[in-house]
Amino acid sequence: MEGIETDLAKASRGGRPRGRRSVAARQTVYLDEARHAALVRIAEDRGRSVHSLILEGIDAVIGKPARPGWEQ
Repeated sequence: MEGIETDLAKASRGGRPRGRRSVAARQTVYLDEARHAALVRIAEDRGRSVHSLILEGIDAVIGKPARPGWEQ
């Protein structure tokens, strides 16, 4: 079963919870080619989306929202 990710491995991956979240605002992010390529590569390596990496970076700067499901 090599190469198959178990549910436990998925759960321990971290990051934001899956599923729809309410959207209070929309924002466009303009990236140069090198930054975009780096984000895509990191997202693929971690099995995440570029969007989730951007949100994770914002959370690192301003802190995570205090909502259920975010407590560590």
